[in-house]
Amino acid sequence: MSNTNLTIDSDSALVLFEWLAGRFHDRTETPEDFTPEDIALSGLLAGLEAVLVEPFLPDYAERVEAARKRLVDAYLQ
Repeated sequence: MSNTNLTIDSDSALVLFEWLAGRFHDRTETPEDFTPEDIALSGLLAGLEAVLVEPFLPDYAERVEAARKRLVDAYLQ
């Protein structure tokens, strides 16, 4: 399998990480039950986890909320 590079802004990366982490955090299925889409999203989550430092900071929740707001504000302009 070949690799594809993707560049996204830091706010999008943080919001996607939060959404994906929530999606996979409480799953009760085993990996064998994952759909191909689940596997792709899990890989994206792992990639984001490898590059983001924000999830380990004490003000993580506030950073996510600020990133969400900036994304919405930019989209509405």
